[in-house]
Amino acid sequence: MSLRESIEKIRRSPVPANEQETITTILMILRDLGWDPFGEEVRQEYPVGGGRIDIALIAPSRVVAFIEAKAPGEYLHRHVDQIVGYAFREGADICALTNGTEWWLYLPLERLPFEQRRFAVLKTREDPIEQLADDLETFLGKHNLLSRQAERRAKCVLEAKREADHLKTKIPEVWNQMVAGPDDDLVELVGKRVYEKTSLRPAKEQVAAALRGSPIPTVVKSKPARPTPKPTPPTPPGAGRQRPTAVRLWGQRYDVKNWTDMLVTVADALHGRQGADFDRVLDLRSFWKRLPLARPCPPPTRSRVRGPIESCFGASTIQSSLGKTFCSVLPARSTTGTAIDSIVS
Repeated sequence: MSLRESIEKIRRSPVPANEQETITTILMILRDLGWDPFGEEVRQEYPVGGGRIDIALIAPSRVVAFIEAKAPGEYLHRHVDQIVGYAFREGADICALTNGTEWWLYLPLERLPFEQRRFAVLKTREDPIEQLADDLETFLGKHNLLSRQAERRAKCVLEAKREADHLKTKIPEVWNQMVAGPDDDLVELVGKRVYEKTSLRPAKEQVAAALRGSPIPTVVKSKPARPTPKPTPPTPPGAGRQRPTAVRLWGQRYDVKNWTDMLVTVADALHGRQGADFDRVLDLRSFWKRLPLARPCPPPTRSRVRGPIESCFGASTIQSSLGKTFCSVLPARSTTGTAIDSIVS
């Protein structure tokens, strides 16, 4: 019969009526774990420290485990000190205390209070059969006990249990500190989740109140302030559509009424100073073609430049275009050596 079949049989049978029936159940399980219940490796009523242990599992040179049986319904806590103390005195790797329905497993050699040396509690009538069979094989199987694999595995389980017990108290403590703060990361996380679920973004104080269990306050959110417009940079002198009032040529001031008047004044002054070279400098037939706003017009005469200038460009075009661009190229020095000193707006 396999260990799993024996466990199923135990579950179908009535609960042991007394301690002796509990021992019978233990011997049946030990047989399935590889031990000979009637050989020298399994000794009943093993003497130790002026008392006796119900079952001792013996290796060729030492005791590897003690098992103490009690009647069903017996309060096992009363017998922990006895079984763990005997096992510690004999140097056993593992000891077990059972009433037939529960198995309490201990590492007796650990330097801890007796109760804290317990690493497992197995319930023969409640735990899943596969899990129960694996645990019994791991911690009380003959091969695992003789090779000390059972002890090594039990130490790993005990360490994990101690860490879990420590975290059982520390996790609520840390959580309470985070809620009482409240922790900024926690507030941000909760706010993010609320927004994802509701499309409403709670204020930090609202999340903090919820975490503390306090009434959630009403928070009136102010509208964001409009950005302050950037100051407009000052317009450079002479720029824009301002009309000129005078132009200074060769140190002499000439009053003008508008851009057209200024252009005519400059042209007249150039013609007066450079009459011989005027045709060569202002070849208007090719000059007009290079200007983007020009349109075909008859070449002007030297004596009258206002009419041709206005007829080619138009007075409004001269005022709008020259008002934007003319000052950016002045003062400029012509090929004839003349200069426009300044334009007064």
